[in-house]
Amino acid sequence: MDKIYKIPKHNNELYLGGTLMKDLKNFIKPVLFLTIGLLLLSLVRSIDFRVMMTKIQNNIQEGLKVVKITDEKSEINDENLTIKFRVPSIHYEDKEVEKKMNSYIKKNIKEYVNVQRQINKMNKYSEKHVINIAYSVVFEDENMINIIIERNTTWGPKNYKLEKDSYVFSLKTGDRIYLDEFLKGNDDYSMVITETIQNGITDKHPLYNNLNIDKNTNYYIEDRYINIYFNPYKQSQDDTQYEFKVPYDVFKNKVQAFNNFFFITVNKESIKRDNKYLKSNLEIPVINSDNSEIDNKVNKKIRKDIMNFYEQSLKEAENFLDDFNLDNSNFVADASFEVKKSTSNVISILVKYYKYSGGAHGYYEYIPYNIDLINGNFLLLKDLFKEEVDYKTLINNEIENQIKELGKKEKDINDIYEFYGIKDNQKFYLEDKRIVIYFDLYDIAPYAAGIPEFPIPIDNIKNKIKEEHIQLII
Repeated sequence: MDKIYKIPKHNNELYLGGTLMKDLKNFIKPVLFLTIGLLLLSLVRSIDFRVMMTKIQNNIQEGLKVVKITDEKSEINDENLTIKFRVPSIHYEDKEVEKKMNSYIKKNIKEYVNVQRQINKMNKYSEKHVINIAYSVVFEDENMINIIIERNTTWGPKNYKLEKDSYVFSLKTGDRIYLDEFLKGNDDYSMVITETIQNGITDKHPLYNNLNIDKNTNYYIEDRYINIYFNPYKQSQDDTQYEFKVPYDVFKNKVQAFNNFFFITVNKESIKRDNKYLKSNLEIPVINSDNSEIDNKVNKKIRKDIMNFYEQSLKEAENFLDDFNLDNSNFVADASFEVKKSTSNVISILVKYYKYSGGAHGYYEYIPYNIDLINGNFLLLKDLFKEEVDYKTLINNEIENQIKELGKKEKDINDIYEFYGIKDNQKFYLEDKRIVIYFDLYDIAPYAAGIPEFPIPIDNIKNKIKEEHIQLII
């Protein structure tokens, strides 16, 4: 039963006061809510949602990754043979699995290196050979990881051989997953892959009747494809295709391997030109993301640059033949590319140009494309740093310190490098947690030194980087 309050008739002030208090509360409530709303609106306007969303996406991506990989670098210098290493060191929560994967990869690399050194000692190399060994992670999910070890061998003015070993590991056991296990449930995989490859080549191809697909066939994983390849998959003086895409949908049982971590894919457009003036192999990157407008802008820019390189090289070759009244030339102009970093927010692509027009050796140049995938902008080095930061001095000091450290290990280094500071349009590319500054041939060192690179760890300069760009680098 509700309580009944009697109000004394003689106490009119008390009654009126209660009414006034109630009216006052009713007036204050909307004013208070309006004030809080204005404060919240002011706060929201001050938030950079681009930075916030970038952080969220990166945190999700890093949280999904279960394997961390760091570099191990080394170099061997024998007479007539140099081997440079950048190999993976895998870090995983299951230490037994981690040890198994690391041991397997390093054992195979060691065996390969020992064979090459033995061949060299037996005087089978008539020219200086340089072998660059590097790696890339092409696929990773909670069950497996696919690591590729690349071997690039060069000798003479324009000879090269490209090989690779693909390792698909189970993250449950650390065991290697061979092709038959990866395609488990597809007992006819050998026939299906053979027919798919044969449909894409002619019967003149040396592999047409010699594919012999089995569990040991080389493969690596790409979103909705497996790539079958045969070593060496590319070499000088041979335009034959030795790498083939096989889509998942040709198999009767579904293949469950979709990359959860790379929100952008990069395909390859290959163009081959061979005439009396010039021989060219052009590999053009084609990015595919959720933003077709940015994709079109980036793809159009890179393709135009590569084709301009070809047209310019062709014109030089034509002029050369006309000037010297020759029937044909041995001019070469090639373009390839390497994806250095790929996330939902940024992609860093290095387009590698090689040109040979006679003489002791060819000339090569790397052109970087660092693209902010949030807005489609091509990033310059200065764009990464806060406005008040003297980024040139900052980077110069980092490079000078690295050269000094190299000088402590090799006394001749100080005589090789002539570094006077970075340029306004300094070339660089992005890798996980670092910016890599590099220089063209002859920029700061002689040809034999190659393309000098200086990785700058983000931790060294983090407080100098713009907040929105820190997330792009890490």
